[in-house]
Amino acid sequence: MDDADRALLLARAQARQPDREARKAASRARRKARHSGSRHAFDGAQGEAAPEPPAPRAVPVAGLAAAARVLAPASKPPPRPASPPIRSSLKALARNGVLRAAAAPRSPVEPARQPDPTAHGVTLPPADNAPDTFWNDGLVALLGWVEDHGAALPGLADRWKDQPVGRWVRAQRQRRERLSDAQVTALEALPGWCWDEEAARWEQGFRSLSRWAAEYGHANPPRGAAGVGIARLAQWAAQQRALHRQGRVSDARIARLEALPAWRWDRP
Repeated sequence: MDDADRALLLARAQARQPDREARKAASRARRKARHSGSRHAFDGAQGEAAPEPPAPRAVPVAGLAAAARVLAPASKPPPRPASPPIRSSLKALARNGVLRAAAAPRSPVEPARQPDPTAHGVTLPPADNAPDTFWNDGLVALLGWVEDHGAALPGLADRWKDQPVGRWVRAQRQRRERLSDAQVTALEALPGWCWDEEAARWEQGFRSLSRWAAEYGHANPPRGAAGVGIARLAQWAAQQRALHRQGRVSDARIARLEALPAWRWDRP
């Protein structure tokens, strides 16, 4: 290759040099643009960090409350309702008269009345042990029944101050042979006492008929009268008349019945 050819090639190379430089500059510009758009990009030339990501969006208050209810432990008790104001409650009580009634002085409680055995000529047997003490308590209850009703003739279901005097009396009749002499004497000193169950029932009926005759002036209660007590009394009187027709009434009972006001044996 002669000098003319070399000169031509050099001229061509020099002519292409600006275009190559321009292409390299464009390529560097594109790489720089892509690098600056990355999240972790850092501009070394300026020494500044890339812009931070946007802050998280705020959650509404209603959403926080719902989340708190979901995350709350199941064992947590529900909130207690607010109690009413004390002042208003006191006003309501005062308006209804409750406070005035509570503030009123109370009457003293009367002690439980205990019957006096000596008033009936009864002497309590000596109590040397617990069974004797229990027996004396039953006798005192029966004395209380006598003071209220006039005779030691309680029914089987009758009670005096929550003490079953009726059942206690039946037990004494059944165990008469095992009672001490002092206990037998104390029982027989009571008005209306009967050892026989049938005699006790007759005495109860006769006392009820006597009270009826004293109130109404005759001893003939109507058989069809209303009321359980009157019907039973009329039935008892009819039973005595029926027994009398059969000759099964003692002379002593006949005399006591005929002593009642306007008693009649022939009443239907």
